[in-house]
Amino acid sequence: MICELPSSEMIACGGYHTCVVTSVGELYSWGSNENGCLGTGCTDVTYSPERVQGPFLMDSVYKVSCGWKHTAAISGGNVYAWGWGGSHGSFSEDGHSSGGQLGQGDDRDHIEPGMVKFQVGVRALQISCGFNHTGAVVECT
Repeated sequence: MICELPSSEMIACGGYHTCVVTSVGELYSWGSNENGCLGTGCTDVTYSPERVQGPFLMDSVYKVSCGWKHTAAISGGNVYAWGWGGSHGSFSEDGHSSGGQLGQGDDRDHIEPGMVKFQVGVRALQISCGFNHTGAVVECT
């Protein structure tokens, strides 16, 4: 139990980080923060829950999912993603390559949440991150 947080609605764990959505729709993260997977605007290790702000100050977070070293969330019907984007096509320490799982049109790491832009108007319903990929269930608006 993490006494500093309001009641938790959802928890997600990645390779080296953890995120919690509270009952009031706030998102907190902690852990390794390699490649910016915590979404706090830096890459410093965080040993206790820190609120992820950015776009989530205006809209509540509805869902969160963690990949190996990236994170995605739904807020206001939009998908946001951040963390390991492939580090310019580089290989990770265990030889895996990646790129594109953040949906930002590049293979860079993003240390703050960035909105994923779809070609048509959609509202996100579910989000899921894997080792180096992200998927969303959406409905057309």
